[in-house]
Amino acid sequence: ARLLVIADRYLVAPLADACVTHLSVCLTGANAAKCLKFAEDHSLLTLRARVINFIASDPSLFTHVTGSDEYSLFSADLVRLLMSFRDTTWEPPYVARCGQLPLLLQW
Repeated sequence: ARLLVIADRYLVAPLADACVTHLSVCLTGANAAKCLKFAEDHSLLTLRARVINFIASDPSLFTHVTGSDEYSLFSADLVRLLMSFRDTTWEPPYVARCGQLPLLLQW
């Protein structure tokens, strides 16, 4: 995660993209709130968007995130942004055809 901050600061886009992809694939319900707080603290917009999409993909993740210790440290703007995705359902056409999302599209 620190490597992502450095890559973002010095505008090394390929490295930053690789770090975001790695962190996105490693997201779980247990670390999503911490990752979202980290992305917000360091102004990592791409990571923040992917974490929010991950959380929005499953209603039980909202419960997990809002019950975490990090949730109380979220800024009002971040809470507003997160809650704007609370009742969304994300079912692209290929999910209906195939029955599940491909591994790399989970976020």
